[in-house]
Amino acid sequence: MSCSNQTNFLPHKLTDSLIHQLLMKTTLHTGKFLALVKEGHWEYADRTNATGAAIIVAVTAEQKLLLVEQYRIPVHTRTIELPAGIIGG
Repeated sequence: MSCSNQTNFLPHKLTDSLIHQLLMKTTLHTGKFLALVKEGHWEYADRTNATGAAIIVAVTAEQKLLLVEQYRIPVHTRTIELPAGIIGG
């Protein structure tokens, strides 16, 4: 009797219908500024009627990026992010 270390793996075949289901994007609701979207098992908000975007990044005198830590209810944890709406300087 011979023993082989080779393991046979059956590759997972993605059928056209499975790929379509995973990539299908459904708009659940659209408001004036936001749309609620479902894509696969993800749900998120998307901006509607956006024509552009801008960001102002806070940098210290030592040329270090300023980040803030805030508790976010949707993920039930603290997150580190760029601060919004800093005025002054």
